[in-house]
Amino acid sequence: MRWRDAISITQQVKIKKGTTGYTEALDLNPLCEPPVKRPPKPIACFYIRFPDEEKGDYYRALYLSERTVSNLTVKIAEKCKVNPGCIVRIVRVSLSGVETAVDDDIVQQVPEGQDMVAKVTEVSRLQTSTTSISTPPMATVEIRLTY
Repeated sequence: MRWRDAISITQQVKIKKGTTGYTEALDLNPLCEPPVKRPPKPIACFYIRFPDEEKGDYYRALYLSERTVSNLTVKIAEKCKVNPGCIVRIVRVSLSGVETAVDDDIVQQVPEGQDMVAKVTEVSRLQTSTTSISTPPMATVEIRLTY
């Protein structure tokens, strides 16, 4: 579109400004669209390696928008292409072998830029605490993070 073809407006237009009032503008172009909202900035980044991956043995960046176990679960599920509903738990395995169930407190204490090795393990329905007769059978997995 050329400048000379633009629609010319010579009247004042009131534009809502936040929640408190309005601002006045002249020659507002009705064809102009506001910029697209950016997604929220991530607040944490971890590096996770999936050793069984066919594409190579590389660390992959994992960006969290909030430091919660549910957000960590979703982001890990995206990286290893698993349905987040199939992940029944995340377990931290320390270098000395101590196993701890990951909760929000643990996720909040993980240092920025922490490198981890993730192992996806299929668990039987008998090992999960959410077993129900009405729940249809589906593959359930456990994520074991070693760091």
